[in-house]
Formats: sequence, structure tokens, C-alpha cells
Amino acid sequence: PNTFRSSCSPVRLQNEMSKRGLMDYSPSPLMRGHASIEDLARTAERRIPRFAFDYLEGATGREVCLERNRAQLDAITLTPRFMVDVTSLDLSTELFGQRYEMPFGVAPVGLSGLMWPGTELILAAAAARAGIPYCLSTLSTVKMEEVAAIAGSRAWFQLYVTKDTEVAEDLVRRAGDAGFGALIVTIDVPAASRRERDIRNGLSLPPRMGLETIYRAAVRPAWVAQVLRNGRPKFHNVAQYAPAGTSLEGYVKEQFLHRPLSWRRIEAIRAQWSGPLVLKGILHPDDARRAVDAGADGLIISNHGGRQLDAAPTPLDVLPAIQEAVGDRPTLMVDSGIMSGLDVARCLARGAQFVFCGRAFVYGVAALGKAGGDHAVAILREGLQDILTQIGCASASDLDARWL
Repeated sequence: PNTFRSSCSPVRLQNEMSKRGLMDYSPSPLMRGHASIEDLARTAERRIPRFAFDYLEGATGREVCLERNRAQLDAITLTPRFMVDVTSLDLSTELFGQRYEMPFGVAPVGLSGLMWPGTELILAAAAARAGIPYCLSTLSTVKMEEVAAIAGSRAWFQLYVTKDTEVAEDLVRRAGDAGFGALIVTIDVPAASRRERDIRNGLSLPPRMGLETIYRAAVRPAWVAQVLRNGRPKFHNVAQYAPAGTSLEGYVKEQFLHRPLSWRRIEAIRAQWSGPLVLKGILHPDDARRAVDAGADGLIISNHGGRQLDAAPTPLDVLPAIQEAVGDRPTLMVDSGIMSGLDVARCLARGAQFVFCGRAFVYGVAALGKAGGDHAVAILREGLQDILTQIGCASASDLDARWL
């Protein structure tokens, strides 16, 4: 990683983005019609096939956990303080020794390319321009090396630990060689969840782009054109490990959907990875303690956006107990359902040190293509700036329970 960072200058990153047509961003009349993430979501729903939108928006079971995430955020109120000089706002924060321009980043979303081909590269470039972290999923539709070439050490790699130990070790090695700034190990997927929207739509992972799929997508010609131009979504990070003669779908199910995960494996990953190690999916104080003992530098308190257990608590419900259990030892971050700058502020006031948003950014790309990532960043940034001004808090790093 150090070798990569020393050679990966800002000029090189700009050249890489320019080569891929990801450098420039300028608002358009269409984008001015999208004032919120919800606006982007509604346009995305009209622009991409139903099976792709449902995969992104949906959750497990009756989607009660998804609704609970929203209700918990809406229930948090902030009490403003007046007569405060907020003419100069500071949104920046520091994580693991690196400065970021804002206290939020792009969460990993597997199969992002199903929603819009090239989503991962678009969002990596948007994150690099904004100075925020971009988290790439193991089950992305582009290779990790391509993302690292664009985002540098601001790119974090999210690892789904495979059944085959050697494959997981090689994924970690590749992430280090490429220069990813942190490694996230997702622990909250012991098995595939039952997502009823995907069952109704007949969605497989990776998706089969057969005649039925094409027929369903025919009413979304812009999406079809992008798929024909870029090829069907494929798990490029893991395709190389599938044995000859084995279907990629079968290999992914075998390696990722019924995988043994233990604290011993976390300790082994800690021993291999020299950079910041983050565990994602923690919801119980005892697991938080074990994570710290296993060498985690940070925790992402998450219920997987309501996509795994419909009865799971919300991150902000359990955050206080986890803080009490682990104190200041790990960096505590949250995700699940963040849709606005106000939501980011609410999480910070409740004690989170950083916030990740997943669906919000993918909605942007699905709605507006190449410019959608930047526009989602702008919505969240401007929303957070407005909230800090309204409540009389000049620095995002100062926002805490005093404003609750």
C-alpha cells in the first residue's frame, strides 16, 4: 500500500479519471430538478428495470426493519443554538490518520453495476473529487484494481470472507497491493436472506441476462443500451477463482452464501492486513468487545440496510450500549437508511464518528448516469451545511449530544 500511495499522485489519479471520462462535473437543468435523494430514487425507478430497482430499494421479509431505520432517524430532533458565528463551516474529519472533507462516505453496495453499468467507477471518481471514502464490495461488477487506480487510498475494500481461505487471503493481498486505504470485513451475512421482491422478480446472483430479462428491461431502453455497451453485470473480483467448468453463479453461492466465519478468521485477517481494519455489521456490545480484542480499528454499526434480518434493531438504537462497552478504542461508524444531510447530522449527534450511505449514491447514478454520484454528494453536503448553520454548530466534529 505504501508503495502505491507514493506513486499514485493527484496528477496520476486525475489522468486516470480523465481517461475514463470521469473527470468533469457540471450541473444540468435535469439535475436541478432533483433537490433530494428521494427525487433521485423516483427518477431511478422510472429509468431502470423493476428487478434492478427492487434489488436496490428492497429489504428482507416484510421490510419492517427498513421502515424502522427510517422511523428511528425521523424521531431524532436537534435543538438549535443561536447567536453563534457559523459563517465558516468545517465539515472535515479524520479517520485512521487520513483527512476527509466530509463526515460521510459511500458504503459498499454489491452488484452496483446491475443498477447502472459502471456505477462503481462513477462513484469512486465522485468520492475522489469530493475527498470522501469510497467502499468497494467484493461482489462488485468491476475489478478492485480499477477502483484503486481512480480513488487511491480513499478507496476502502469490503471483504466478504469466502469459504476457501486461500481465496480470501488473495483478495486481501490484492487490496493491499492496489493501495486500498482500509479493509472492511462484513460479518452480518451468515447466509443469504429471503428478499421477497427478488424472489418475485426471479432475480439470480449474478443475474442471468436471458430473453425474459431482456423482455422485462425493454421498456428501459437507456439501461438496455448501457448493458449492451458494457456487457452483462459480472462479479469480476471473484470470477478468476471459479474452477474451470463451474458456473460463476454456483461458485458464488458456494463461497459466499454459506460461509463459515469465526473470530479466529478475523484474527487471521488482522495478521495479514497491515492497514486499518473495520468490522461491518456489529449490533451487540459483546460482539463489539470481541471485535476490538480481535484487532479491529473501527466498527460500522449496521443492520445491512434492513436486508438481512427483519427484526434487527437500528444502529442508533444500539450505538449507546456499544459506546459504553468499547469506549474510545475503535472508531464507531454507522450506516443503514441515511438519505440526507439531516440524517448525517442526526447520526453524528447520537455519537457516530462517521456515516456511510449506500442506496443514496446508487440512486444518483441510476437516475443521472455519470453525473449522479457528484449530485448525490452535493445534496448531502449542502444539506449538512444547512443543518449545521440552522443549529449553530460551526464544525461537524463538534456535533454531539449537546444538540439532541
